Amino acid sequence: MLNKGIWYILLFQFIIIGCSFSNTPQLKDNSIIFNSEKEINIYLEKQLITNDTDSYYVKDEFEIINDWNRVVVIRKKYLNEGYDVELILYNFNGELISTTTHFGNFEVLLFFQSKKLVMIQKSQTYQLNKSFIYDLEGNLIDSIQHNFNVVKTGKSNNEQYFWVMSRKSRETKENEEPTNPFFPGIVNFHYLEIFNFGKGFIDGIEVYEFGNVEVNIGDIILYIDVPKPEMPG
Repeated sequence: MLNKGIWYILLFQFIIIGCSFSNTPQLKDNSIIFNSEKEINIYLEKQLITNDTDSYYVKDEFEIINDWNRVVVIRKKYLNEGYDVELILYNFNGELISTTTHFGNFEVLLFFQSKKLVMIQKSQTYQLNKSFIYDLEGNLIDSIQHNFNVVKTGKSNNEQYFWVMSRKSRETKENEEPTNPFFPGIVNFHYLEIFNFGKGFIDGIEVYEFGNVEVNIGDIILYIDVPKPEMPG
């Protein structure tokens, strides 16, 4: 049988855990409900928005992050000529911390240890090659340049590095077969650009294999699922 001291400790831990769950915003139907009982609409499915001057489709992705006391919303607006992507940050009381909009098509990487968010440009329609790094207050910390035609991005398990993979092509060398016989004289490959927050650009690697490819960066090994190379476009 538990003695009284251990019982009180367990009870205290239970109360703390219960409080932490109760303080976490909750998703209900198509809304996020905050501690203050404030609600914001979330568009989990592509939805048409119409106002007096315009109409467009929107779709949201979101993360509720307890360690950060943040709700991160990525809102994509489908416009006639492309996308607007909004990065929206709330605290757990439902107060809007910041909202930032960029034109293009972005994937957002969350870095939990360093408390940063990286918006990687992945537009396949426009030649856009600038990505952005933000802190938890929505302040722009830095921006990076990389190649166009980005197809994938990711980060290392220790969060020291992140990478951007783009499509590239070149002329065949002597006795080299083209990637696609319908495009003679052309070899397609992926170009992997590796970055970290302290040094920026670290290295650029041409990748001709596909499947689960091992990439070495100093004493760090990345295993990246590389698609079959295709013509940039």
